[in-house]
Amino acid sequence: GAIVSSVSYLEMTQVNLANDLYWAKFNMTGAHAFTATWLNEWIVLGREALPLLIDKPLVQLDSNQVAVEGAFDQSVAMVPSVANFGAELQYTRLNALDQAIAGLRATSGCDVPWIFTQYCYVDFNQRWELANSASRQARCKASMTANGAVFIESVLRNVDSCELESCWGDAFTSGIASEVQSTTQGQQWLQDTLSQVFVLSIADEIALWRAHNITTFDTQWQNFKRIGLINSYTISNLYGVSYPFNLQYQNTSFRLAKQATFIMYWGLANDFDAVAPNRSSSSSPSHPPLLLSGRSLVRSSPLYAFANTSLEAVLQLNGTLPPALSQIHQRFRHVIGPFGSIDMHFIACPKAAKHAVAIIFDMLNRVLGTNHDAKRDFYNITDPSSGITPAPKAWTDVNFVPVGGSPFCAEVPFAGQGSNAMGMVSFPSWEAQCKSFITWTLIAPTRRYLVTSVLLSNLTDVARICAQNVQYQAKCTDFVNETVSFVSTYLVDLVLLDLIEAATTAIRNTRVEMIQFGQTSADDPVELYRYRVLEDPFGGNEFAFFSWMYLIEWTLGLREVVSFQGDVGTMAILTEYTAPLQQQVDGAQTPVNFSIYMRSAVWYITLAMIAVTSLLLLYVFASHGQIEVSNLLELQRVGAIVWVVGHPPWYKTVLAANEVTWMVAIVDDLAMPLTQGYTPYYATTNSILVWTITASLSYYWPVTHVVSLAQRCAIVQMDAQIVCTSGDIAIGHVSRLVTLAMLVLASKLVCFVAARILVRRRVANDVHIKSIFVYAGAKYLFELSKWMSCDVYYMDRMSAAMNGILTLQRHETMHALDIKLWRVFSVDLSDEASSIPNHHVLAAAYRRALPLISDE
Repeated sequence: GAIVSSVSYLEMTQVNLANDLYWAKFNMTGAHAFTATWLNEWIVLGREALPLLIDKPLVQLDSNQVAVEGAFDQSVAMVPSVANFGAELQYTRLNALDQAIAGLRATSGCDVPWIFTQYCYVDFNQRWELANSASRQARCKASMTANGAVFIESVLRNVDSCELESCWGDAFTSGIASEVQSTTQGQQWLQDTLSQVFVLSIADEIALWRAHNITTFDTQWQNFKRIGLINSYTISNLYGVSYPFNLQYQNTSFRLAKQATFIMYWGLANDFDAVAPNRSSSSSPSHPPLLLSGRSLVRSSPLYAFANTSLEAVLQLNGTLPPALSQIHQRFRHVIGPFGSIDMHFIACPKAAKHAVAIIFDMLNRVLGTNHDAKRDFYNITDPSSGITPAPKAWTDVNFVPVGGSPFCAEVPFAGQGSNAMGMVSFPSWEAQCKSFITWTLIAPTRRYLVTSVLLSNLTDVARICAQNVQYQAKCTDFVNETVSFVSTYLVDLVLLDLIEAATTAIRNTRVEMIQFGQTSADDPVELYRYRVLEDPFGGNEFAFFSWMYLIEWTLGLREVVSFQGDVGTMAILTEYTAPLQQQVDGAQTPVNFSIYMRSAVWYITLAMIAVTSLLLLYVFASHGQIEVSNLLELQRVGAIVWVVGHPPWYKTVLAANEVTWMVAIVDDLAMPLTQGYTPYYATTNSILVWTITASLSYYWPVTHVVSLAQRCAIVQMDAQIVCTSGDIAIGHVSRLVTLAMLVLASKLVCFVAARILVRRRVANDVHIKSIFVYAGAKYLFELSKWMSCDVYYMDRMSAAMNGILTLQRHETMHALDIKLWRVFSVDLSDEASSIPNHHVLAAAYRRALPLISDE
């Protein structure tokens, strides 16, 4: 039985011990790819959505709400994630003071000018102003003083000033320090500020900021660099050891040659580059080094850089802006204000909208996971992926020809372009560069988007809705009608009404707009057309269905909304679709080091058991079958302990105790000096009891995995690199391991006490032998009574081998090697033969046995 169970367990370990997670059949292209894909979506939708779905942020991967479309049985797998999720985290979740100050202190002084923000003031007390226009300075005073990112002091107090000096010393001196140090008060302030670097604790630094009514640290949106993100989740095994797995791995990187946002404002690094004495730009082609060289960025300075010029003019001189503005640039400037002084603020998608999408996705997953008819009807909905090119009725009624959709780019020629009935042209894009030809805005709709949009838009007239999708009106009618039928059949839930209303209101409050630049004829000027989503000027909701298709991508991080705030006006614009980042899974992340040792230990134990059994069979033949057969039942308790476990270090004992009955045998062995003669009366019962309870626990209270979502992030370089851990999958529980250990100990104690009470008198009369050659298990578990004569224990050679004594009989001499003591001895059997009565029933067996005399 011990051999069969060991071989069976060995076979099982090929799957169950294939990795250090002890997750059977886990692989990177299957289980990890599925889990990572699902986690990436839920993390973007926001952990705040979870309490609406379940009582606490714990889920199970085999629940109906966990679903991902795709094949996860391939040899190669890609994990999609939001390409700019690092930026979203920086702008929305890591702008609290504690995170920001810690991030600043981790940032090199050389990288400080690349933190993208438009500064308003040098110091927290607002004595020295920094805005590059009077109108922007007024905006600073009116609405920006709660933002720590507009103060140079916030940086100076928390970065290494020596690094800043080594990289930007001349520019900093010329641009800021010279004017500040022109007064005694300024000299003292600068000295005090630079001497305070890292002196205060983060808590004290926060208190100082709050004393100046600073509550956040909000950097600005840009596309000249990617904010890197290393995001992972962990899997915890039954020993409580956690192993990380990548959800997204992206390092920060500059893309200066592809940027488009410098026309709005080019950043402090370029400001420093421009005002540095005799320093030419390394990032802006054709930069005139002498235009602002040696000038100051402080408004009160007599050498103020923008006293007689503007940053817009500088941008035109160095080629960032064309010398003659395009019509699109002119229209945008007229509405927002001069270039170079425009703030770009990332607008977070409202939580209410994310919640609504999360709830609907969850409802849909549950229905598809439990209803086969629903799954069939869902996948029978016409695929919408190539059939949506809508435009709002307010625009199609004007029937203009779109010549651009981004304020970053000049218009394309009017000739040869189609009307806006064909759809909308590309919105402002983080990734795409300006082109000399029309590109249509991308949308990647799925059936999930259709269901969600139908529910959120509360659509009524399908014909009027699809009339705004002119190119694919018939196809639109098909998939919208099919989706409405599906929703009315499977997803009617009045509880959603409040959720939908909250989401719609929240979106309207952001005042997000879609924009297009167009002409009604080649001779007409380019006009700016604005459409505020979910606020149809005709009072209907015809375009709400399509608006939600775009807004769903916003909730999923595939689009952004940027508020452009200038000296004239403000506009919150929906950006172009950004394709998900696709990263191939890394098979090397699967941890296997410890599992290799575990499997090797199981192999060793199993092979050793087989070898011991084979050895015992040899001795059975050598003894002509004259052995104590009942001792074979103690192969696991005696033979395995002697030959396999012996007296190992504690960690080998732990490795050998993978099967609970092995743990029982080990505990029995350790406790035998205390339990002594009572051992044979409870040992078997103890094993059966533990096995039964363990099997019952596994059946009625199985160990289940649990996914806990709790994102923890840190800024390792401000406005550049973020590291996060977003959740944990507990695939095993330390509590179950402790439970089994306590079960073994408790069962041992109960059985021992019962044996002590019930068999006290019999134990006193039991036959025992005290010999250094007899292992404790053999002493108390072997059948001794029939093999004792005149205080000599005649141990048959099979039992001797199980006891760790190898024997070789040569004529009348028995040679023995005790592997427990590594001692060799010989016994003359002729001397013992005379003491054995010939009429004894085991006289012949005694003569082939190893006589052992008690040490007493």
